[in-house]
Amino acid sequence: MPNTHPLRKSARGYLALVIILAFAFVLNACAAPPPAGSPASEPAAADATGAPAPAQPAASSTLRVAMEAPVQLDPAFASSDSEIAILNAVYDYLVDVDENNRLQPRLASSVVASEDGLSYTVELQPNATFHDGSPVTAADVIYTFNRLRDPEAGLPTADLYSNIVDIAAPEGSDPATGTTVVFTLQAPDPFFQYNLSDNHALIVKAGTEDPTADFNGSGPFKVVNYSPEDRMELVANDAYFIDGKPGVDNLEFIFFADQTAAVDALKGGQVDLNMRMATPLYLSLQGEPGIVTSSIPTNGFDLVRLRADREPGNDPRVIEAFKLATDRQAIFDTVTLGLGAVGNDSPIGPLYADYYSTDAVAPARDVTRARELLAEAGYGDGLSLDLYVPESG
Repeated sequence: MPNTHPLRKSARGYLALVIILAFAFVLNACAAPPPAGSPASEPAAADATGAPAPAQPAASSTLRVAMEAPVQLDPAFASSDSEIAILNAVYDYLVDVDENNRLQPRLASSVVASEDGLSYTVELQPNATFHDGSPVTAADVIYTFNRLRDPEAGLPTADLYSNIVDIAAPEGSDPATGTTVVFTLQAPDPFFQYNLSDNHALIVKAGTEDPTADFNGSGPFKVVNYSPEDRMELVANDAYFIDGKPGVDNLEFIFFADQTAAVDALKGGQVDLNMRMATPLYLSLQGEPGIVTSSIPTNGFDLVRLRADREPGNDPRVIEAFKLATDRQAIFDTVTLGLGAVGNDSPIGPLYADYYSTDAVAPARDVTRARELLAEAGYGDGLSLDLYVPESG
């Protein structure tokens, strides 16, 4: 259910792509089918899921989802899985990426590129509205993306959208009522439409200073109650512009500080879906009565990264030495316990079939050659580095 759009990487030089990740979630066999969400995030992996044989939803259906509490809920700062999942339920994108990494229309009914690739004309869905009943217009798109690309706003998307030089309604069209937006670029960008599906690119109403004040999105669910330390309760948006969506009447995000407690709640029937858990916990649920597990490809990956704009990473021999010295298989076996796949030397995985290179194969491990390269680079006595590792589910 969380939106897993392409991750953005800074130009700092990769040491080695270590593992293509497995993202674990499980669904209680008593749960109704999950609501419509959006798929996709970066190079290929295997997502571990537990899914029941889906039952037909009752007259009124509720899906209860266990997850960690979000730190914040401004779409422009979306970061954690829980933040992305919640925001995807409340807001919507211009375009999305399906399970096959193909672009799909959402708020945009069409996106047309100019022949020179320097402009993209977006036509909005005529029946898309915010939860307050107001229509989604060109002004809302312009406001959202001008905020996302503002270098003074301190947002993580400023670099991603720095190629945009202008966002406007066509000449003679009032953006406050119009449904056409033109993006003008400095240079052609074949990934531009994918960039429109970035996790942060959820459309907010023009003039919104604090998106968390009323959660006035255009997504499939409306927020009816939010207790930051406990849960968020939502109801289906009966005016949602996509027919037949969402698939449940009520959605509850229930917050847990401890993964084990969340799994216990799943086993006990207090929740229907566990958004994320550590691999050992996921494996412990295989064969559990009432829970069915399965694997779904994803694009998540873990890597070791070394800055290439300073010593020692500015010496290609050091980077190559780390690639040769890294035992990727051992890391994969230890960290993922067999879920996912060993990564190669590209951040683009097999799910991006149009861009995936089968030639970017990781070099075979060769510790002797790694030592030789370090010696050539002036580190004959070895090299000591601090590795900073984020916490992840």
